[in-house]
Amino acid sequence: MGSTLNIVTIYTSKDIGAIQPVLDHLKSLQQDHNLNISDNNPILEGQQWKPKSESFLQETDIFLLLLSSSFMYSEFVSQLEFKLLIDSYKAGDSRVIPILLEDCPWDTEFLSEDYKFSFNELEVLPEQQKPIKNWESSADAYDNIRANIGAIISTKTGIPIQQEEQKVEEVEVLPEVKEVIRIEEVAPTIIVEDQIAISFDEEKVEEKRVENEIDLERKAKEEQRLLKEAEAKRIAADAEKLRAEAETKQKIDEHRLKGEAEAKKIANERKLKADAEVKRRAEEEQRRLDKERKQQTRNAENARRKQQKQNLEAKSKTKVVDKTNELEGSSKKKLLVGALIAIIAIIGIWAFSGTNKSPDELIPAVINTPEVDQSKPKPAEEVNLEPVQQEVSQPKRTVGDQFKGGIIFSIDNANKNGIVVHIDDAGPMPWQQAIKIHEQLGEGWRLPTFIELKLMRKNVGQGASNTAEFSNGLYWSSTAFDEHQAQLLRFRDGNTSYHYNRNIDTRSHKVRAVLDFSW
Repeated sequence: MGSTLNIVTIYTSKDIGAIQPVLDHLKSLQQDHNLNISDNNPILEGQQWKPKSESFLQETDIFLLLLSSSFMYSEFVSQLEFKLLIDSYKAGDSRVIPILLEDCPWDTEFLSEDYKFSFNELEVLPEQQKPIKNWESSADAYDNIRANIGAIISTKTGIPIQQEEQKVEEVEVLPEVKEVIRIEEVAPTIIVEDQIAISFDEEKVEEKRVENEIDLERKAKEEQRLLKEAEAKRIAADAEKLRAEAETKQKIDEHRLKGEAEAKKIANERKLKADAEVKRRAEEEQRRLDKERKQQTRNAENARRKQQKQNLEAKSKTKVVDKTNELEGSSKKKLLVGALIAIIAIIGIWAFSGTNKSPDELIPAVINTPEVDQSKPKPAEEVNLEPVQQEVSQPKRTVGDQFKGGIIFSIDNANKNGIVVHIDDAGPMPWQQAIKIHEQLGEGWRLPTFIELKLMRKNVGQGASNTAEFSNGLYWSSTAFDEHQAQLLRFRDGNTSYHYNRNIDTRSHKVRAVLDFSW
């Protein structure tokens, strides 16, 4: 980076009033250093923070983060830019300075695939991690922030920070007190004059002394009155100060309670949003399963009809062949009968050759033999063959039956397609190993979806008589909660709120594999 020191402030739109005092106190540092401070890009409520420049990480030396409840519950702490900012700090490319505005969960741990981060790692300002709103004087808090940031900047630039000259405040003296002081200064002079007057006229001196005593007594009383009034005013000022401090504390408490209520509201909204997302994904998963089952049912029905058609065609062909053979046999019989009749006729003619008539006069008998139709056999439709329906009966299966090395926990109404759960648990194991459970149990076995986990708990688990003998712990599902996490189900009470990182090897839970079947 160049000689200019770039500082980026990140804060929420709710805390926009807190950034200006910080900037005002940093102006004096700009006189000693070439600082460029960017402060007009707040985090909007419910929206992702957008950096002004895509290269803001490479251009920034120091990030000032104003921590509050609205900041800790903002979208910024869960988006990629925050992770990249922390990556830059971890790599030593930039400095991150958190400024604590109020009491909030600022020491939360942020988990990443590469590291675990908390603001506790950093120097949280003001000193002793005391929020600005908890200081008796906010000016002192901002001065403390300026001094610490100045020390950090001086370390980066090598230029010492000029100390501000301390101004001696003039104490305002009340007019009544001034009068008392004047009386004390004048009184000795009167006494001296009185002593000088004794040598000239004792009588006048005595009168003067009496008058002075009376005057001094009067002035002493006046002094007492003024002191009492000053004390009363001091007491009133102290009372006003206490009242102002009480009002300030009340406002701080109200703001803190409001912040806590707002944080709770945001947390509830996020929970509702997460629950709605889980429900939406569950419904989508159920629709997908229903669609797959319907498709499997249609495929099975089409295969059954195709097989039935093939069986009918084969049977029809068999009957046609049998009829053809029958017709061919009948034709052969007719030919044989005709041949026998012809032989008999020839024998008869020969027998008559011994009569008076000559053989030339004999008229051979005309033998009418039936004509044999040697044409092609009639087609199958003329034979009037009846198609024969073949039904393959299958045993009735129900939920809870043992089948194919598992227990049926889901089956369709046609009793054709279903899912079995393995009779034994596997694991505990990480998710990356669980998703490959078929490598242990064989082809076809797989990690169940979140919907299937809930269904098996309801039908054969703790939701019923637990015939599948599930444990009370957590079981992995193949359903994703987000980009890095998978959903789990706790079988003891059916709790569906668990979701853990799928890529961490140390995160191990049990697996109960499932197998699809059809017949």
